[in-house]
Amino acid sequence: MIKNILVLLRFKDWLKNIVIFFPILFSSQLFQTSHYVNLFIGLFSFCILSSFIYVFNDIIDIKNDLNHPLKSIQKPLANGTIKRHIAYIILFSLLLTILVLIYYFSVLRLSMSLYFFLSLIYNLGIKKIPHIEIIILSLGYVIRTDCGSRIISVESSELMLIAIFCIGIFFIVLKRLSELNLSL
Repeated sequence: MIKNILVLLRFKDWLKNIVIFFPILFSSQLFQTSHYVNLFIGLFSFCILSSFIYVFNDIIDIKNDLNHPLKSIQKPLANGTIKRHIAYIILFSLLLTILVLIYYFSVLRLSMSLYFFLSLIYNLGIKKIPHIEIIILSLGYVIRTDCGSRIISVESSELMLIAIFCIGIFFIVLKRLSELNLSL
């Protein structure tokens, strides 16, 4: 059951949130250890938020996933290893955790709200619009990187944000190409 919950939460995708640490790498504050606790809280917060989005997406996409040759096997809701009512409990628990985190860690509010809004519009329709969906997903990396800057109280470098955006586009396009190759 734990393995299936981790798959539902997309635990393996939490690594994407590591971009929150990039600003400290490129600032003069790399050795200010006091920032790392806050950055780890930010990292954890975005991991919980991204898991919320993944679970939400799996709930609203369950009918499509049931008809997909791979997703019907890989996704716990589609293959029945996690029941929908359990997914709703997990979704509610994640939401409560997010609300507590942004209540006590106010520097996250703007970034997490923007990320939530972008993810919501992505899941509710933009993911079906080629090219725009890639831009929206890449902006998610920019938001997380900028959040890291806010956490350590430095201004985000425009060059760093543009680079993160472009790297995001690169990796998302690679993923789309591999998905196309699998479907051939």
